Amino acid sequence: MEDLQHGHAEGVAARRRHYQDLERAMADYGCPVGSRPIIRDIIADLEFDEIWTVQSGSYIALGRGGRAVAWIGKTYVDFKDGAFVQLPGFVDKNRTTQAGEPRYGLLCPSCQQQMPLPGICDTCD
Repeated sequence: MEDLQHGHAEGVAARRRHYQDLERAMADYGCPVGSRPIIRDIIADLEFDEIWTVQSGSYIALGRGGRAVAWIGKTYVDFKDGAFVQLPGFVDKNRTTQAGEPRYGLLCPSCQQQMPLPGICDTCD
């Protein structure tokens, strides 16, 4: 874990743990060992200059120029351009509940990222 930073250039008050090595980030985050080579293959052509996790520990972000370009979860890789790759063990969180309500949160009014159900943005908290 390279550095725990409070805030960044855009003024978002986020706590990020920065890494210089993706392997270390995946190990600390708890990515399944069997998914790590798949993740490396998926992001092989992605240009990024920053790796971090957020305070909630819900994903690894890959950034370029201070902005996230991809997010790695334990069972998915999500790209800013809209591409989404399911990894082994993926369960679709967008399925609805029995009452037909969505199982995901609203968009954050500050950064426009989709928030988890508790309504606290992982990027802006």
